[in-house]
Amino acid sequence: MCYAQKKDAAFGFTDQHLPSGSHLCYIYTDEEEHSRTMAQFVESGLVSGEKVAYLADVSSGDELEQYIARLGINLPEHLRPGQFILSQAEKTYCPDGAFLPERMIDTWRSMYRQSIDEGFLGIRATGETGWTSNEHPGLERWFEYESMLNIVVNEVPFSSIICQYDANRLGGANLYEILRVHPLMIVQGQILHNPYYEAPEQYLSRLRASR
Repeated sequence: MCYAQKKDAAFGFTDQHLPSGSHLCYIYTDEEEHSRTMAQFVESGLVSGEKVAYLADVSSGDELEQYIARLGINLPEHLRPGQFILSQAEKTYCPDGAFLPERMIDTWRSMYRQSIDEGFLGIRATGETGWTSNEHPGLERWFEYESMLNIVVNEVPFSSIICQYDANRLGGANLYEILRVHPLMIVQGQILHNPYYEAPEQYLSRLRASR
């Protein structure tokens, strides 16, 4: 079931527009570029009347506001209540210490439905992933979850979901898996189609057959 008609989404850091339901990876090496790109992405969503969710890789809730300030995000003066959701990534993905893809998918569905019920024009989300180097039961299913997102965004069309990966913390094997589960990628401020992407039907079928 699709809850709203798709529309083109602006990203702030580029003049490109893409249909809602876009799932992108952002593999970055330059922290200054990373901060600028994410700040523009967040600000663009808020200015356009969307709800925006940012899952930050911080170790405690006390660090959230300072971290967003370091990114250089300028919040609009007339921000609506509940328009900007700022949360710890690790706690959001693993609220009880374990990572369950199906539970996280349900979280995204609920967040989307709530944004529509509250009258926002859409919702976009981005999450940092450095925390996935920690040990949590279920994290071996991380890329299965990433592939599942490509199905979910057709049902609940977030204007966009950007998954952030610090290249300095990635091994070669993980880099390849990231590319296989994201149809779009951000490279030097431009959005490109990813030639290594595998459709979820193919990726998930092969993954589950190997178990």
